[in-house]
Amino acid sequence: MSSIMYAFRIGESTVSIIVRECCLSIWEVLKIKVLFTPSTQGWIQIANEFHNNWNMPNCIDAMDGEHFVHQAFANTGSVYINYKGSHSIVLLAVCDADYNYLLVDIGATGRNSDGGVFRQSTLGKKNINNDIKFPNPTPIDTAVVPIPYYLVADEAFMLLQNVMRPYPGRAKGNLPVDKAIFIYRLSRDCRCIENTFGIMAAKWRIFPHPIVAGEKTVVAIVQAIVVLHNYIKKYEKNQGIFMYCPPPQNYHNIPRTFEINGALEPFGPVGSNHYGIDAKEVRGKLKFHLMNEGNVEYDRI
Repeated sequence: MSSIMYAFRIGESTVSIIVRECCLSIWEVLKIKVLFTPSTQGWIQIANEFHNNWNMPNCIDAMDGEHFVHQAFANTGSVYINYKGSHSIVLLAVCDADYNYLLVDIGATGRNSDGGVFRQSTLGKKNINNDIKFPNPTPIDTAVVPIPYYLVADEAFMLLQNVMRPYPGRAKGNLPVDKAIFIYRLSRDCRCIENTFGIMAAKWRIFPHPIVAGEKTVVAIVQAIVVLHNYIKKYEKNQGIFMYCPPPQNYHNIPRTFEINGALEPFGPVGSNHYGIDAKEVRGKLKFHLMNEGNVEYDRI
C-alpha cells in the first residue's frame, strides 16, 4: 500500500479503498464466469477427469485449506491467531484435476481448523444436508456395490461417506500394504489442491510476505486472486498457450514444483479420527478396489 501511496501521491486510506473496491469488482464479475456452479452432470465430468489423470474412481475433487497471513487487525484479540501464532484468514477450496478452483470459502478466522471451517462453510453445510447435487452412487468395478462420489482431503477433515481421508498412523510407517497404497493414491489426488495453492503463491507476488491491509481489503485481495487464477488458466487454454501453469508431463508422478511460503501457511494437524460405519465401509470398498481391479503398476514402485 505504501509504495502505491508514494508513487501516485495519494493518501494511504484512499489507496486502501481503491484496492478493495477494485478487487471486489474483479470478484463480482469473474466469480460467475470462472467458478463452478454445482450440477450433477458437471460433477460427473470432473470425476471423469480425475479418474483419467489420477486413477481414482468416483473422485469429484480435492479439498484443503490455506492460511493467508496478514498484519494484526485492530481490536480483534486472538480471533485471527492460527496454530503457528500468525494472524491469518482462511481459504477453504476444492479444485479439479487441472488446478482450477471450483468452490471456495474465504474469510474464516485463523483460529479455526480445516474441519471446523468445512463444517461452518456453505460447502460443508450443503454436503451435510445432501444438497450439493452429487451424482448417485455408481459401481467402480465388477466386485463391489456402488459407492458414493467423494472429495479427497487430508487428516484434518473428518471421514464421511463423500469425504475420503487417509488412514491414521502413516507417520509411524508400519501400515499394511493395502492401507499404504490407499494413502499413496489418495495423497496423489490431494496434491492437486496443494499445487493449486502453490501455483497461486508462486505467481502472485503479494504472497511472499504477510499482507499489510485491513480485514475487508485482505479478504477482497484473496477473492480477486482466486478468480484471476482461474481466468488466466482458462484464457491461456483457449489460446493454446500455457505460460501461467505448464501442464504436467507425467500425471503418475507429480513433483511438488510450487512450494508454499511467505503469506501462505498450511493447516495444522487436527484430530479427526471419529467417523460413522457407513463412511468406514465406503473407504474399505475403495481400498479393496485399489488393490484389485483398480491396481496400477506404479503402486509398487
